[in-house]
Amino acid sequence: MSFLTIEHLCKVYGKGENEVRALDDVTLTIPKGQMTAVIGASGSGKSTMLHILGGVDRPTSGKVFIDGQDVYLDVNYAKYITIEDDVWVASHSAIFAHRRVMDDYHKGGVYKACPQKARPILIKKGACVGIGSLVTPGVTIGQGSVIGAGSVVVKDIPDWCLAAGSPCKVMRFLPEEGYYYNKATKQNEPIPGFNKE
Repeated sequence: MSFLTIEHLCKVYGKGENEVRALDDVTLTIPKGQMTAVIGASGSGKSTMLHILGGVDRPTSGKVFIDGQDVYLDVNYAKYITIEDDVWVASHSAIFAHRRVMDDYHKGGVYKACPQKARPILIKKGACVGIGSLVTPGVTIGQGSVIGAGSVVVKDIPDWCLAAGSPCKVMRFLPEEGYYYNKATKQNEPIPGFNKE
């Protein structure tokens, strides 16, 4: 199964006489679990491609899919991101394992001079991150949990729950098999006549 797929990726800087094609119709597939190195001569587009993969830059044309989805992954801090099996991350979501440390930032300071601090992210087995969501440094998304579209995950989300919002909050916990969520009572209740056999 493919973990990373790049389709017809192009990046063009400038126009006319000054046009530079940093990437020209790059197509690549990397299977899940495969270690891959990007090598090439100076100016061949390695950094440009990695910046696009990390969501730092946008391609002029083409698509990048991570585990089948158009997702922005913090590629420079990828070693801090753990995504377990059967996780689904929807399109246009971003997973960032670093942030700027603003403790010493002051009026007249230089934002880019603030150091970056990485913190691990864990997305557990079977979790789902909804379209357009942002996962911030240092959080764990619990097993089987579902994060609603457009959510900003700033703290840990427990196993088996529905969570949404900005900031993301637990809406309710998922019921055991044979139970359902009753909207009127706001409780998980047994399904009448349910027989597991």
